[in-house]
Amino acid sequence: MANEEARPRRVQRRSQSREDRRQRSTSRKTRRRIVYTTFGGAVALALIIGLFLPGFGDQAQTPSLPDQGAAVGAAAPIQEAVLVADGAPHDAYSTTPPNSGFYSPTLAPWGVSDDPIPDERVVANLRQGAVAISQNLQDPGEAARLREVVEALPGYPACVVMRPYDALAPGAVVLTAWGRILEAQGVDDADIPAFFDAHRNDQAPSFVGNDCGAGGA
Repeated sequence: MANEEARPRRVQRRSQSREDRRQRSTSRKTRRRIVYTTFGGAVALALIIGLFLPGFGDQAQTPSLPDQGAAVGAAAPIQEAVLVADGAPHDAYSTTPPNSGFYSPTLAPWGVSDDPIPDERVVANLRQGAVAISQNLQDPGEAARLREVVEALPGYPACVVMRPYDALAPGAVVLTAWGRILEAQGVDDADIPAFFDAHRNDQAPSFVGNDCGAGGA
């Protein structure tokens, strides 16, 4: 009788022992999962920080510099350089005055001109890296002042052509280089030298020397 009563107690103890071991095993697995998940998350976060922080540091230490050339004048649509005979008809230029496109076999005279010059000849100079200054100044005093500014440009008369241009509004002065244009009203003593320095021999298709082929004229 005593043995029969003790047997269920032993079975109960063994079942309880198995249940305790199962719970301990489950707890250990749960703790391991938490540790692994935490460690994996920390490693992933460290990798992400390592990828992005250097970029932030570089930006802070080396800020991007403005494009000084682009700040003086605006980019203009560039037409293909096409040689045409003097006086030959052709399609319209993309800007007034032109900054590229159809050009003459004959260059415009370097320096300041008191007489109008055909667009095709001026574009021939632009193609060689020149800066052109087209003006429709009505005030003789302003015209004289513009001449002084232009004649003071470095290397004058190399790389510069100035002409009267009645296609502009009265009082207007427009500077062009290959693919660049700067429109002004009146004479700007700062922008003219800045545009000249930024864009002579800048992106013209034919480089013929730092003097734009003027040859010391």
